[in-house]
Amino acid sequence: MIQSPAFNDATWDRRVSQRTFQAFETATGCAGKGIECLRSKDLKTIGDSQMKVVDGAPEATFAFGPSADGNFARQLPQLELATGNFFKEVEVLVVSHTTKEAHMFLSKTNKNNKAFKTFVDWSYGNNTRVTDAVLQHVPISKFDNSQFDRMAAFVQWTTFVCSTRFMTEAYSGKTYNVQFAGNHGMDIAADFYEPGFFSNILGGVPTNAAFQKYLISVARSGNPNMFKDASAPEWPKATLGPEIGNVLSVDNGFKLINDQLNKEEDCGLFKNVYAAITKEAGETILSSN
Repeated sequence: MIQSPAFNDATWDRRVSQRTFQAFETATGCAGKGIECLRSKDLKTIGDSQMKVVDGAPEATFAFGPSADGNFARQLPQLELATGNFFKEVEVLVVSHTTKEAHMFLSKTNKNNKAFKTFVDWSYGNNTRVTDAVLQHVPISKFDNSQFDRMAAFVQWTTFVCSTRFMTEAYSGKTYNVQFAGNHGMDIAADFYEPGFFSNILGGVPTNAAFQKYLISVARSGNPNMFKDASAPEWPKATLGPEIGNVLSVDNGFKLINDQLNKEEDCGLFKNVYAAITKEAGETILSSN
């Protein structure tokens, strides 16, 4: 069961990771002195310095995170899924995302075209070809001139919802897909039927005992419909196309939809972006082992 899967693609490039490490060195007073200096610092200094780096990271980025090293983690997980390098014996997956995965990580501060381009440049190592492709795909006019909506869509695709498409493609014919109304993490609330508690913490997403019956049915039989609530609709496996079909939409009730948030036209672009920038850095293995 994979819920609101996220991977910050800024960690694709070791140069980006090195930039973060150097910022951490500086914050601890170890600029240019390396790991031995860092090991000499007390835990509070390490913690405070870490938070300083996180606080100074660009909006919607998280500074630290797992990075592909070409060996233990060969390349971005999105590319591992796309190239067939994953565990194939999984029989069934429940894959979910929310409708507003990126929104809680963004401020409402007015932005402009220059700020958006700067963010894309920062994310992809000032790769002009990649930046131009992204800007062409997400022109401000596509979002009714709302810089916030454009930024939210970009972060939503690159960090969150396209991961659900890549998993659905990798495990084609094995996934049951869900879309929950609300912010990142709100799909967790639906797992636990405790009215009020998780809803209050996560912002009002409705918990629903019928949804838990789907999950219990998957655990017992591998099929969410075998022991489902009588009032709940049949939930088919997801179908792949330009949009993912048979997605269970969970809001105040259930309905089946075509997912508009992880379309092939959007996620396919960023899959190509990940491959291009990884190959340029000399760290990709675009075939399975």
